[in-house]
Amino acid sequence: MQFRGGVTSRGDAEPTAYVAADPAAEAALEQALQSAGGAFTCQADPGNSWNVNKPKTFNVVGSAGATIATIHLKSSKEPVTVTLPDGRHAFVLTKSGEYANGITILNATLAGKPVKTKPVLSCTAMCEGQLGAPTEIRGAQGEGILSFESPKLPWVFPFLLVTACLGAFCVDCMAGNPKFLLTKNYVQVGHIDKSKDGWTIVAANQDARILKEAVLLMAYAEYYNAYASDGGGGGAVVVF
Repeated sequence: MQFRGGVTSRGDAEPTAYVAADPAAEAALEQALQSAGGAFTCQADPGNSWNVNKPKTFNVVGSAGATIATIHLKSSKEPVTVTLPDGRHAFVLTKSGEYANGITILNATLAGKPVKTKPVLSCTAMCEGQLGAPTEIRGAQGEGILSFESPKLPWVFPFLLVTACLGAFCVDCMAGNPKFLLTKNYVQVGHIDKSKDGWTIVAANQDARILKEAVLLMAYAEYYNAYASDGGGGGAVVVF
């Protein structure tokens, strides 16, 4: 994936520098995840600022504590990169000018094929007890590749009604882990737990391919969370 400056359909000015993903780096990322024990943790850099104009980084850390890759966010208009310790980019996510109900869709390349990373908007998510709307990777033909989905907790909606929605401040802690499920074609293939260290992604059967896809989708989730108020989207869809 290469990124070249231009103007999106919304008129957003884009930078002119080229940033390219390296297929060999993507393969190296998968190999590193193979040795990570079936899981990784996405940790925000302690120096990150809430200021949307400041760059942000998130480290992908293996079970032994070594950094496998780093997610770099420069601004809402710059490509998002997933970079190995040697400086090569395993993934580059770029704005294409496409939006889902006002929320930015980012393009990337996965296993040599173009994909889109995007939110899945649902008007019934909270009614079904989901604490966050799904995000997903889809292929060029619309095929589903991987999704982050909040578990359906049937007690959430009645609890919010009884507490006149004031309970919304409590449900995240009350829900516990897992916070999200990893699914492929509606089949669970892993889960995401929240801890003091960050977000821990666990793949079923220690599948490194699923972990690699999860790194890409986590990069999109962090982008949206960082820039929802700065042209990255239209509201708090993901809770990373």
